[in-house]
Amino acid sequence: HHDERTERVLAAVDELAPATPWEVSAELFGDLSRIHVLHGPGEAYAHLDHLVHEGVLAETSDGYVRA
Repeated sequence: HHDERTERVLAAVDELAPATPWEVSAELFGDLSRIHVLHGPGEAYAHLDHLVHEGVLAETSDGYVRA
């Protein structure tokens, strides 16, 4: 599951670069409502942050891009 989600996050970043957690969340989960509006971007951020720490992505003032 983690590998598949990582590939989808990277595909979203490649398509949208620079990409924000909100934009990546929309690519991963579509329209969200209620509490999911917070959970989706939170999960997207966790994956983006992990990929920054792994050296795969870089965080810019406009969002995330490939490192």
